[in-house]
Amino acid sequence: MALQSVLIGMMNCKVAGIDSGSVKSASINVKPTYKEHKTGYPQISDLKALVYAEGVCKVETEESIMFSTAKGIAIGLSQGIPIEVSFEGNAPGLGGVALTISGNGFGNASSIEGKSNDFGVITVETTCLELLFTGGGGFGLNNLVGNIPFITPDYTSQARTIDPDNLIFGSPTINNELCVQGSFNATSRIKCFSLSWPPVIEAAVMESTDFNIQGTFSSGDSLTVTDAASSMIPGTVLMPKQCTFSVNTIGGSICSIAMDGIVEPDIGFSPGNDWNGISVKMSAMLTDPTAVGTNWANIS
Repeated sequence: MALQSVLIGMMNCKVAGIDSGSVKSASINVKPTYKEHKTGYPQISDLKALVYAEGVCKVETEESIMFSTAKGIAIGLSQGIPIEVSFEGNAPGLGGVALTISGNGFGNASSIEGKSNDFGVITVETTCLELLFTGGGGFGLNNLVGNIPFITPDYTSQARTIDPDNLIFGSPTINNELCVQGSFNATSRIKCFSLSWPPVIEAAVMESTDFNIQGTFSSGDSLTVTDAASSMIPGTVLMPKQCTFSVNTIGGSICSIAMDGIVEPDIGFSPGNDWNGISVKMSAMLTDPTAVGTNWANIS
């Protein structure tokens, strides 16, 4: 057996051609869409043909390297035209690259998260309609220690920290107010059209998008919590205002992203015998219909 082809360890990922660095988690999920035919009673399937397969490549990195890509994905979704985002994952094996997964697609989601006294993560997702799976092959190098064979690892295929100063760490802030934890999230739903047979992707449209900032505020006199509480009166028309999410890195740089959002009366509070916080959600809301097709959420 080709020892190198035995999978082990966290794969090194490149998103939009950029090394993701310290990957917390990475996944590839292929979601097939079929055209299925049923006949008879009770209904029996007698044909199932693939129309297309979406390969969703998701990478969570603890380094700030992916920050500009995550922001670019969010701005693209706000404008209604997702940006192009390539993916390459080199999964390590025993002594080398066991599997390379690569494809070119569009950014369909991103998020930035921070947490008190812990490392934060930046998540990027790209959807590829075609993915190439290439096996590594070859043999690993055996080193005998006593009577036990040890494989010489190939570190080039493993996800490693590029620069510790890039690591996201510590409590985030929202509108300059300290949070126990917080996040910015951008998501979308895409629908593809295939009008002929054999299937050919004729077009793709964005069915929906969602942008929000969520935070668990540390202070009982938080202005954001006050705004959320004042929105609880039935009939209140909520108007957006600029919301800014920021989180620091070990090296002292700041990852900051802003958007226009309404402060929702979506409040959660479960105090315990530890540092507590009040959770509030802020969501992007279109108030000017003429802004459709632009960065209407003012993500920056």
